[in-house]
Amino acid sequence: MQLDVAELRRITEKLVGFLEASNVNHVKIDMDYYWNIPVAEKYDIYNKPANFDIGQISDDWQELVDMSSSEDDPILYNFVWLASVLRAVGEIDPSMLLKQSDRENS
Repeated sequence: MQLDVAELRRITEKLVGFLEASNVNHVKIDMDYYWNIPVAEKYDIYNKPANFDIGQISDDWQELVDMSSSEDDPILYNFVWLASVLRAVGEIDPSMLLKQSDRENS
């Protein structure tokens, strides 16, 4: 599989645009810690993962915020942190997200 970077940008912008068009200016994520499967086991679908560690969405987000305001160049691993944050956003109950939007705009 090969991803087109321009298409990845368009997809990301469309999804963020969807939140903005829904008047969602902030996203409240109630969960924080999550199970993480090390990459060596994550994509080996023929063997059940045995090694798990714990990730933290708030820590991932802080790393991204720090990266964003840093003069240093991003690194590829920043996508891992972004993925955990985006997954958490995607897993929010849509009705709760709209309620958050309604409260913000009241």
